Amino acid sequence: MLDSIPALTVLLETFRPCFTTRSYQNFCLLLAGSVLAQGRRTVTEMLRVTAFLGPQKHFSSYHRFWSRARWSSLHY
Repeated sequence: MLDSIPALTVLLETFRPCFTTRSYQNFCLLLAGSVLAQGRRTVTEMLRVTAFLGPQKHFSSYHRFWSRARWSSLHY
């Protein structure tokens, strides 16, 4: 997904310990969507522009990332 940009991959890897494996994947997909989205950066818009980059999960999985996912900036 974002592996084609080496500098970005290195930066993202520094944050990997803050997330569970599933949350990290969601984070990367939402980050890609944030970069690619035009206009408002809503979760729905981020998912729309990255429709074929990640696993096809229900959209609520990505909305829950911000409200209930297990991740912490304190682990870094």
